[in-house]
Amino acid sequence: MLACGFLAAFFLITPASADYADGYQVKQNLTLEDAVEVWRRAAWQQDDFFSQIKLGDIYSKDPSFRDPVEAYVWYYLALRPGHRYRVGNYRAAATLHNIRAQALSDMQRIFTSLTLDQRQEANARIIYILASRGAEGFITLGLLHRQDHYYTPACNTPDCNLPPSPMVYRYDPQDKWYLVRLWRRISHWLFGTPYLPHKYWQPKDMTSSDLSGQSSAYGTSSAYSGASSSALTPPQVSIDNSTAANPSSVSMSPADNGVGYGANSYDDQSDSGYGSDTGGSYGSSYGGGYSGYGPPSVIIRSDSEALMYFDIAANLGHPLAKDYASSQIDFMSQYGDVSSIAAMAAARARNWEPPFEYYPGATAGGLPHTDESEPNFAQRVALSRVREIPFDAIRDALAFRGLLPRARGPWRSSPADIALAVRKFQSALNFEPTGFLAPQEAVRLIQMAAVDGDAESQNRLGIMYAKGIGVARNFTRARDWFDKAAKQNYGEALYNLGVLYKVGPDGVAQDKDKASRLFVESALAGFNPTRCELKDLLAQANGPEHAARR
Repeated sequence: MLACGFLAAFFLITPASADYADGYQVKQNLTLEDAVEVWRRAAWQQDDFFSQIKLGDIYSKDPSFRDPVEAYVWYYLALRPGHRYRVGNYRAAATLHNIRAQALSDMQRIFTSLTLDQRQEANARIIYILASRGAEGFITLGLLHRQDHYYTPACNTPDCNLPPSPMVYRYDPQDKWYLVRLWRRISHWLFGTPYLPHKYWQPKDMTSSDLSGQSSAYGTSSAYSGASSSALTPPQVSIDNSTAANPSSVSMSPADNGVGYGANSYDDQSDSGYGSDTGGSYGSSYGGGYSGYGPPSVIIRSDSEALMYFDIAANLGHPLAKDYASSQIDFMSQYGDVSSIAAMAAARARNWEPPFEYYPGATAGGLPHTDESEPNFAQRVALSRVREIPFDAIRDALAFRGLLPRARGPWRSSPADIALAVRKFQSALNFEPTGFLAPQEAVRLIQMAAVDGDAESQNRLGIMYAKGIGVARNFTRARDWFDKAAKQNYGEALYNLGVLYKVGPDGVAQDKDKASRLFVESALAGFNPTRCELKDLLAQANGPEHAARR
């Protein structure tokens, strides 16, 4: 009772935002699972660095929470290029460096153990989380997807064939003594010798004889292959017009994976303690990696993808998005005409969909993850219309999930049975079991039933997207859910899908022939409104003007 009271008081008194310290207090007074819930909210909504690191540690090391995909996701969000936690004290900086270095080491270990499917899943989760942050999140996605726009000019001297001297980590056991530290500081003042307390970076001597071994340790096998000057020439652009996951992507080669461009680019992590020994070998890994300047990445770098995300942010009203998009087009245009790619990116931006209906995965207790994202204005307006969802849709979704017995007739379930089923559903999602569905809970119930394959809920969710009830209006997503239900020969979904193709709203190409076929299929599937329409057409065909022909 005391624990429940503390938790209730915490969530009532604490504002919507949370940070790492809030989770620490919850862990001290309640359980680790309660603290994880707070840390997830802080990491998701506030982009809190320490909460993200903590979640990565928990999901990678705690046996009851172990989830390598989730661990990688939170490590990546904490260590991603451009995301920094700055300090103004050298002791704090040393501690922060240790935290980053340990997290990067753990992330490296996790990355190498992930399968291709797990890396694709991690990529989708990262995109989902960042996209839930609105226009600013799409700007971040664009910056993460774009290829490096800076390269070293061509040079014909032998020195140009040498990669830049990396910084190799050194540690002096005697550095703990005060006099040694004092003498180093005095030497720094008098003679300008490098000085960093406790732990420091020292340049490694590099000669041409070290190139063969350095190319693998420094992650430069693709950028400096054979120590040839091709790595120092402007990258070549190839345009891929395939219809894969990233259609019309612009790929740069050979030196397109981040080596040596950190000084001026978004990917600079020079103040984060990343040396050549902490991630340089991931330059050619899945998604391109951040060779030498960041964590191993599952993000597939593509300039056309970056342009699409900048266009999405511009459509949402971000004041800098058009500048980002313009500079992206200018950079791509120096290698040829990219007007068709820009037009395709703009079209995909208008029809973009998040990779999930809701965040996947489950907690240590087996409960589904909750979306910690804050609803935007359009979503809040849609949630205010949840009362327009028919009660039958709620009842059928509860029955599909096995929380309510299926029955026929007007009195299929009593109010007490429905209230009990609602409480069971709320408990399964770690909500307060009130017996009355809140707007977000009602939407999640139908979403879960639709994702699990209930044709009726899939059709209902399509209607919600088409009308903007509970979820923001999105005709592309409505079409997808109608299509899923139509594949199960659900008559009403066939009819609704036909209406979309007949009208051709934003995001759905008009196709009247396909609409007509869908109407016929809907009638054959037994959908009464369509059957009545076809019956009227047949009655007209039976008129006196057709009698002579018959």
